[in-house]
Amino acid sequence: MDGLLRTAFDKRFHIFTINEDGTNKTKLTTGDVFYSRPAWSPDGKKLVYCVKQTLYKNNIIWIMNSDGTGNIKLTEGEYNCYHPSWSISR
Repeated sequence: MDGLLRTAFDKRFHIFTINEDGTNKTKLTTGDVFYSRPAWSPDGKKLVYCVKQTLYKNNIIWIMNSDGTGNIKLTEGEYNCYHPSWSISR
């Protein structure tokens, strides 16, 4: 990274990042599903987030790289995803 702090946020069902000074707004997600609640990993390299296929299905937890690549599904089935977060293991 270039030393600037970046924020991740959801807006209109997609996930974006932006520099702390308001520059370099980047949309990380595409498609017709509902993306929400991104949270940075402790090292700032990944985001965990929720995906909802339709309004009537439960959310699924996914992770991706900070540039929007490398999406990996973490959960499957009847789970609810409200505010995913990271935990530091020791």
